Amino acid sequence: MAGDTEKTFSQREGRSPNPDGLSEFVVRAMVHHIAGHLVPHFSLAASDVGRERTESGGTRRIEAAFCADLDRVVERFPELADLARLHLADAITGVPLHAVEKGWWWATPEAGKSEVWHPPRPNSAFLADLWRTDGETADRIIADVAAGRLTKADFAALAKAQKPRWQAECDAAWAVIREGADPSVVAQATARFAMPLADSPEGALGNRAPVG
Repeated sequence: MAGDTEKTFSQREGRSPNPDGLSEFVVRAMVHHIAGHLVPHFSLAASDVGRERTESGGTRRIEAAFCADLDRVVERFPELADLARLHLADAITGVPLHAVEKGWWWATPEAGKSEVWHPPRPNSAFLADLWRTDGETADRIIADVAAGRLTKADFAALAKAQKPRWQAECDAAWAVIREGADPSVVAQATARFAMPLADSPEGALGNRAPVG
């Protein structure tokens, strides 16, 4: 059962009426933990809830399907913009999910032709989005990788150097969550995932691999 493997520690919900007058756009901002992962993560999920018009002129119930429609979330709820940037990031340190491995993927060129479609590599926009940095910085990283001035070990060290900034962004995201959350639940999450976890090598790299 989902309840045995997943836990939502803190949740803030927002509702915004849709122009059709029949439904609402509902967003859930969460600190979420999946069993077997080292740390919880930030998560934003949104869905239209209510009813919608049919081709025959009647209405029918909308089956809510919560997903990460981040652009629409920020458009309708600008106050969640800082939290949206940390979607799936470590909720203790703010480190992006798989910051090194995924970041290195977007910073390096494609090796041969892949049969599976994905955006072109290297990809400055995707690297900037993952590391929550600007395009100029991502371009410079990619140029240094291409020129051989930045090895993967250097890249990992560069990721580690981002930790103070990522931590500050994490703290700001928690402030957003706290505005609509039960303080006792926030305290429970903070106590359960104490600093020794955040300081572990896995936490430093944003790795949520199963324990044991």
